Formats: sequence, structure tokens, C-alpha cells
Amino acid sequence: MTENEKPANIVTGFRSIPGEVKIVSVIEALAGVFYLPYVFLSLFSADVFFILYLILAAISFAIAYGLSKLWRWAWYLSFILSIFGIITGSISLIGIGLSETALLQGMPRLVIDILVVGILLTNDVRSAFKLKK
Repeated sequence: MTENEKPANIVTGFRSIPGEVKIVSVIEALAGVFYLPYVFLSLFSADVFFILYLILAAISFAIAYGLSKLWRWAWYLSFILSIFGIITGSISLIGIGLSETALLQGMPRLVIDILVVGILLTNDVRSAFKLKK
């Protein structure tokens, strides 16, 4: 390689996206995908929650896109919604009790929200979004 050539994976003028951000972005996009069946089922059952599911799916996709573009508002929104998920998930597990059904339904969401918060608070991710350490 001559000195004028650059490796193919380096794009000049753009910030590099840490792998952790890509993971959280995929998690947020998958959350939006998981809302879509509710949207389609609500269309055929005259469910009043159709708009809510549609809004939640749109928010999830917007957060995923914003994270992939390293927009700061997406970091804050993802962090706030994950904290909210941890709080509501914990309350529901405590309120329902630790039955097998509650653990199978609520525990994965709780673990994913805890992982997202942990990833968002890492130094690499915070510096990618130009947040103070």
C-alpha cells in the first residue's frame, strides 16, 4: 500500500461508531419490529391501542436511526426509556410475584434494559456521543 492509499474501512470526515452503539441500535430496531404485529392485529380488531403501538414502533425506529447517526437526543431518549423499563419491569415483577410466567415474560425485558443502560454508560459510548465523562 502506498502512502496515499487508505484502508478501505476508514471513512474520512465521519466519526466512527463503536460496536456497543451498533448493538444498542439493533436492540432498539428490534423493539420497533416487535411492536409491528400489535399494530397489524389492532387494525383488524378495532383496538384503541393501535395508535399507541404505532407511536412506540416509530419511536423505537427513530431511536435506532438516531443512535446509528450518533445523535445525542437518541442517546438520552434510549437511556430514559431504558431506565423507565427497569423501573416498571421491577415493579411488575415485585407486584406479580416471581412466578414462572412472570419470569419468562418480564425478566428478559428487564435484563435487556439493564444491559442497554450499562452499554450507554460506558466511556466509549459516552465519548462517541460527546457526553461528559
